[in-house]
Amino acid sequence: MRAAVRGIVDFTEARLLDTVWWQRCRILLEEMNREDRRRVLENAFNYHRSLVGNSGLTEESFRNEQNTADSIYEELLRMYQPWRKIENTPTKPPTNDIQELFEIYKQAFGDPNDPVARTNTENHLRQERERIAQERAKSSDVSQELFDRASEEHAKIAEERAKQFADRKKRARGS
Repeated sequence: MRAAVRGIVDFTEARLLDTVWWQRCRILLEEMNREDRRRVLENAFNYHRSLVGNSGLTEESFRNEQNTADSIYEELLRMYQPWRKIENTPTKPPTNDIQELFEIYKQAFGDPNDPVARTNTENHLRQERERIAQERAKSSDVSQELFDRASEEHAKIAEERAKQFADRKKRARGS
């Protein structure tokens, strides 16, 4: 979603069975994730620096500032990494990223162990394969058509040159 909003990947052009598209997409998404991770780390650094840097706070105001900074930091984490569940303290790592991603996948596409969801996925993949095969056939037809046109043009040019050569030969004999 973030890649589409930023204009990094145009998912309207997605070719699910095309490995080149996936490779390009993965490179772009990995770089976007690195950039987001860098921003999160910068914010974490600023967060901890601000807590340590203000030693003149009373105990109560220190706790208020700490709570405010915690909530801002959690909001930043939600913005940069929306798939993660935010704990009460920003220093706690997520408990199980893989399980969370699996749950998100199940919500979006259905449980892969569910026969109905599996059938839907197989149908979608079959349709995508058919669409790609049709596009390749069209591309092949266009290529063949271009080749045929080029061959016809070449034959016409060769015929014209042969006539010109024959005319020159006749003129040369006649003079």
